[in-house]
Amino acid sequence: MLIINDPTQANRIPDSAIRSLVQQRFSEVCAGEPYDCDRHGYMVVVEPGDSVEALEREVGFPILRNPFDDTRYGEPDFSLSFEALEEHYEC
Repeated sequence: MLIINDPTQANRIPDSAIRSLVQQRFSEVCAGEPYDCDRHGYMVVVEPGDSVEALEREVGFPILRNPFDDTRYGEPDFSLSFEALEEHYEC
């Protein structure tokens, strides 16, 4: 799991397509403003072998369970409770 706390850290991402996507997202989130971690947040790049539990510990909330109604991924009424999660076609 790569924790990207600053746009300049995107160069740590070995896959060029994912690196480009992260750079694009930082550019969109910052919208021309200087980057501020508290204001603009950070990005997590999940790598092969990373567990859901490790990701949930890092981001501080459940990924596969909605904390508002306790529905779980796979149940008919489950809805996501986070802003963005992207699956890259090369992963």
